[in-house]
Amino acid sequence: MRQRFFVAAIFNLLFLLTLWSNGYSKSGYLNDFNALYGTAGTALDSCVVCHPNYPSKFSVNNFGKDYAANGHNLQAIESFDSDGDGFTNLVEIQQLTFPGDPNNVPQMGGGKSGPGQGSQMMTAPTQHAFHRYNAVANPTVTTDPFSAMPIGLGTVSKGGSTLSTRIQLPSFDAPVDVYFMVYAPSLDPFTIFYLAPDGASLVPTRTPWLSDSMGNIDHMPWGDVPASALPKGPYYLSVVVMPAGQTGGPSYTWLTDFSVN
Repeated sequence: MRQRFFVAAIFNLLFLLTLWSNGYSKSGYLNDFNALYGTAGTALDSCVVCHPNYPSKFSVNNFGKDYAANGHNLQAIESFDSDGDGFTNLVEIQQLTFPGDPNNVPQMGGGKSGPGQGSQMMTAPTQHAFHRYNAVANPTVTTDPFSAMPIGLGTVSKGGSTLSTRIQLPSFDAPVDVYFMVYAPSLDPFTIFYLAPDGASLVPTRTPWLSDSMGNIDHMPWGDVPASALPKGPYYLSVVVMPAGQTGGPSYTWLTDFSVN
């Protein structure tokens, strides 16, 4: 039944991220970064590594400036501490923290809870944070919104045959509203579909999936869906968290995608 909810709704879909889908093609520099450090599909697989306000502004942080000043040679700046937080760029990259953000430092003794554990709290949004990441099979739960990857997609994330959508978030320190959205531009580029409060249906009106939630979420809305049951094309899935009762203002937004070929 839950599979039918998803497959049927896909034919009507889905959410206005056309700007995002057109604007987030990876640069050659990011490809070089991922190839050198094996960071594809992690929090660092993002232009935010050098451009902290991407995509709204194309500013460059100190890591990006050091990278440019040294001929775009990443290894030449591994011993630098570009953001001045006491950790070298290489240590930060190895710990999957941002080497250009002094507020994002390695948690050498921990800092990440395992999937579904919700053992630590994420601060409810007080500012905007956006993190787009490559498709992953299983979510990553962490208290840092720039490292969290709350949507896992199962084997389809690596070109496999099964879509297993799983949403995981840690606990929050204040009540939040959680939205989950899906967009398939090849089917309907003009409709946003939202996961309804029943946790399975998709509706074309802006609706929070969870209201006044304190987090600690682990939910699979549709179980395992054969990729062969889905129309071909790209699919974009997003989680947005906002302070409870607000329809604007600060938010955390996570975006990932997959394709059916």
